Order: sequence, then C-alpha cells, then structure tokens
Amino acid sequence: MCSPCSVSPAAGPRLSARWGEKLKQAVEEVGIDTRNLLMDPSVRTTLAFVSKKPNGDRDFAIYRNPGADMQLCAGEVQEELIASRSQKQQSI
Repeated sequence: MCSPCSVSPAAGPRLSARWGEKLKQAVEEVGIDTRNLLMDPSVRTTLAFVSKKPNGDRDFAIYRNPGADMQLCAGEVQEELIASRSQKQQSI
C-alpha cells in the first residue's frame, strides 16, 4: 500500500512529537505499518504544502529547519523490515 503522505515507514522516518503523532495516526487509519517510525521531541517534522496552479501544475513549498526526516541515522533503519516488504512487493 502506498502512503498518502511522503513518509516511508519501512525506512524509519524520524518525526517530531507534535506533528508526528498526527501523521502516525493518519497513516495507521489507512492500514500502514508504523512500527519503524521514530518520534523525536527535539526536532520539527518537515512540512510540505502543495497547491494547484490554474494550469493544473502543482506548486510545492517545503519547510525544513532542519526537518526531523533529515536526522535519521543509518543505525535506526530496520533492514529486516525493508527486506520483508521488498519480498511482499515481489510476490504481488
């Protein structure tokens, strides 16, 4: 299942506590596994605002200061979850 937002639970994104809980709840409600999400109260969640131009093109504004997603460390990635998801995708 594709995420409705730019979050990759298999890669273990780091989210701030404030927006992270809201994002976590939203993706869980549509059946996305959040076992590998990390909450970090010391950083802010990156926000992306998308608007639609009159010609139908999309316009993006991204806020990072730095964003929590930029704080992810290699040791926090659960490679076994990525491998298991990759195997599931190949069987579809």
